[in-house]
Amino acid sequence: MRSFFLLTIVILFLQPAKAQVKKFGKVDKNEFRIKNDKKYTEDDAVILFRQYKTHYDYDQITGWNIITKVHERILLKNKDGFDYATKKINLYTSNVGDEEVKIKAATYNLVDDNVVKTKLKKDAIFTQKDNKYQHEKKFTMPNIKEGSIVEWLYTIESPYTQNIHDLVYKTLIPIQYFEAEVSIPEFFHFKYLTTPFFPVKMKEENKQHANIGVWLSTSYGYHNHNVICNVYKLKLKDMEPINVEPYVNNINNYIGKISFELSYIKFPNGLPKHISTTWEDICKIIFRGNSFGGQLKKHKYFEDDLSGIIKTDDAPQNIINKILAFVKQKVRWNEYYQIIAKDGVKKAYKNGSGNVAEINFILIAMLRKSGLEAYPVLASTNALGVPFFPTINGFNYVLTAVRLNDTYVLLDPTEKYAPAGVLPKRILNWEGRLIKKDGASQSIRLFPSYYAVSKRTIKASLNEEQEIKGYSHEQYTGNLGLTKRNKYAKASKEDIIKDYEDQYDNVSVDNIRVSNIEHINKPLKIMMQFNMEDEIEEVGDKLVFSPVLFLKDKENIFKSEKRNFPIYFGYPYKGDYTINISIPNTYKVEKLPDNITLSLPENQGTYTYQIQKTENGISLTIKTNISSSIIPNTMYKELKDFFEKMFNKEHEKVILSRK
Repeated sequence: MRSFFLLTIVILFLQPAKAQVKKFGKVDKNEFRIKNDKKYTEDDAVILFRQYKTHYDYDQITGWNIITKVHERILLKNKDGFDYATKKINLYTSNVGDEEVKIKAATYNLVDDNVVKTKLKKDAIFTQKDNKYQHEKKFTMPNIKEGSIVEWLYTIESPYTQNIHDLVYKTLIPIQYFEAEVSIPEFFHFKYLTTPFFPVKMKEENKQHANIGVWLSTSYGYHNHNVICNVYKLKLKDMEPINVEPYVNNINNYIGKISFELSYIKFPNGLPKHISTTWEDICKIIFRGNSFGGQLKKHKYFEDDLSGIIKTDDAPQNIINKILAFVKQKVRWNEYYQIIAKDGVKKAYKNGSGNVAEINFILIAMLRKSGLEAYPVLASTNALGVPFFPTINGFNYVLTAVRLNDTYVLLDPTEKYAPAGVLPKRILNWEGRLIKKDGASQSIRLFPSYYAVSKRTIKASLNEEQEIKGYSHEQYTGNLGLTKRNKYAKASKEDIIKDYEDQYDNVSVDNIRVSNIEHINKPLKIMMQFNMEDEIEEVGDKLVFSPVLFLKDKENIFKSEKRNFPIYFGYPYKGDYTINISIPNTYKVEKLPDNITLSLPENQGTYTYQIQKTENGISLTIKTNISSSIIPNTMYKELKDFFEKMFNKEHEKVILSRK
């Protein structure tokens, strides 16, 4: 007779083991003295203690739950550290169930050598719903001052058994003591990943769970099976803060953290159920929902308008430009990041306002109705970061991809001044997932392959009073044009003049004109009339100055000897400067800087500096080319040398002497 197995899980209420941790509310006076510790001179705040404790629990009615306790104590050294007195806790909800959180928190101040405690009130905890699946609890600690200590202890009960809280052990401020313990029943098989920039190894051990027991029912009767748990532990002391480096897209992508991914579930005497998902699986789940794929099928609400936008003989590029412009004008972005429609495309179209998903769904449907091949692209903003492994929470943005001449052009109708093919910098974050009509998906690069171009021509003259006066004509395309348009679209002439004078040294702007702001498919143009009075250095009977004039950088941006993170430029860049300077008839050119050509390995960038005498002065041409949106930190030494030579060259002087 073939035996069969049934699994029944019951709770065994056993006495939990005591843990050696700091107790909530027990703050010692000595902890306040850390404010004056020389080790933390440059830090705005210090995490005195951070602890994560995660374990599984089982309820015969609701099933498995994950219980996560987070205990944190932070010293606020100065006002710049007050940002760390605000805490956000992300929670999830779906048909599986809701995550619940219990919070207690307090602020401590040292008054007359006594620790004075101010509790966080319940009505100071706010809930904000981000989308259908996610909301957050947010609170700011009361009665904070320079030198205050804030503390919170919160417990999250979650039905999402595959989602273990990330363990963050290295941040922008130092951590004095860090402790984590994750206890996982033997049925759930996880693997953990650490950030590659600050790797750590957790201690692993097996032990019997204090609270859970299992009864196996077989044809021979019941047998008690005490659950063995895989326990992961990590203890760290004196973790230094992350060094914030220039040109990093989102520093939170590089914090030290551990993430857990569920590989499979296997109960005793059963077959393993593999859980690890792929990005393809995630995209299909999202696509099948009526709030995503269902919205793309709707089109009657815009058909009358569409017939008046395009003509039958319009080329595909014209169709794209016209429909993109129409959607931008018709539906304004309400600045909500969501990957599904909240109120639906018909309501967003009617009301003239919608979230990022709704606006892109409208654009995609209109492009498809016009005969073009268009698809949604799921993406994540730089602020959200890059997830370690596939997860539905790894996306918070929707873009549009339209096929044109055997390639995909990315569109974002939420950005008024972005032409086709130009995305705002907030979304230039590695890769997205393009979703086909059947829910299948593929990776698509978000970094642009085209160059953002800056062209400038300067015609200037040096007079006998040692003033340099002239005109500058500028043109910007791609992301540079987008940035300038957003900056100057609503600015007054006086504000733009002030911005230029603040941006550049020793220059007074006499007049300025910006054109093509609204004509986004043309280069943005800026004409400036300027005067420089303090640029010339007089040495005896000689005049010395940099021929780059006010365009030279104030400082070299890459100073440190080492680099931990990739160098993020966001987009490829080309700069093309031509500077012609006439000099008084009473002077002659005695010496010019040497011409140079620089290059980065693997065709990542080039720089040329060509200067020559002319009949009445000098002519300088500078061409800069950075061909990659992001450069690996392994190339930092070469990049640092490249920029250092550029900086030094542009600060070299022309020497004029009297005839």
